[in-house]
Amino acid sequence: MGLSGFLSPDIANLTGLTNISFAHNRLGGSIPNLSNLRNLQRLHLQENQLSGSVPETLGTINTLREISRELTEQDRIDLRISARE
Repeated sequence: MGLSGFLSPDIANLTGLTNISFAHNRLGGSIPNLSNLRNLQRLHLQENQLSGSVPETLGTINTLREISRELTEQDRIDLRISARE
């Protein structure tokens, strides 16, 4: 656990990235719009202090195959509601 702070939206300017792993740190805030990262394949953000939902814009990255992030309480509520439907 070495990094703290937040994920800057400027990370989306690093368009050549294929893998992002900021797992096991103390990053807070929300996940920024990363839709410019057209080559991104893996995004690992688990075990941080991130808030909010996974941005829908990640769904526009056709190369993205793997997302790892801990569930927030809101995610758990959404999953329970979806399971009942």
